[in-house]
Amino acid sequence: MSLVSGMVPIDKRKVKVYLDGEFAFVLYKSECARFGLEENEELTPEVFEAISGVLHKRAQNRAVYLLKDRDYTEGRLRNKLKESGYSEDAVIASVEKMKAYGYVNDYNYAESFVRNKAGMMSRRELEYKLTEKLVPRDIIRQVMSEFFEASDEDAERQAFFNLYRKKNVNYAELEEKDKQRLLNFFLRKGFSYDNIVSYLHETDKLYENGT
Repeated sequence: MSLVSGMVPIDKRKVKVYLDGEFAFVLYKSECARFGLEENEELTPEVFEAISGVLHKRAQNRAVYLLKDRDYTEGRLRNKLKESGYSEDAVIASVEKMKAYGYVNDYNYAESFVRNKAGMMSRRELEYKLTEKLVPRDIIRQVMSEFFEASDEDAERQAFFNLYRKKNVNYAELEEKDKQRLLNFFLRKGFSYDNIVSYLHETDKLYENGT
């Protein structure tokens, strides 16, 4: 059995419950009363199992609600559920359920992200953004390799010129300090120095062709 070592109110309705000195889960005050939880009292396995059932169902419903509005990676969904105070086992079970339903798929998420953003981001920035979204490194490597190998056009080059057009400048006519600022901008975007220099030398063609 576990000891209910603390019950800390979050607001007028909810309470953080600590078992054996560690945070365990969040319950409504009415549920604490229903399950007979009291500080410094033992929590029987039977009651713990009943609470777990409630939390698992609630976490699953929360996951479905979150996924109605946007796609999540497995890591991001796990973090969102943890932030809501669900127990570790409830979080794991809910994420696994969403994966089984096909609502969460890190490979599909990464593939869609790269396909939609490749025209505006360098390969390095795409990888960085996917890392931020907690896509596993092996999936990032696989998706990036497959996309850039299968692409009919040079996606990196296309991304550069899409960004360049948005700048609405003529590189050849810029002062040296502004040329440096433009180069630094593309460096921050994750393009390599050699590629930037090569692409910038091509920019005159945009004006020669009237594009």
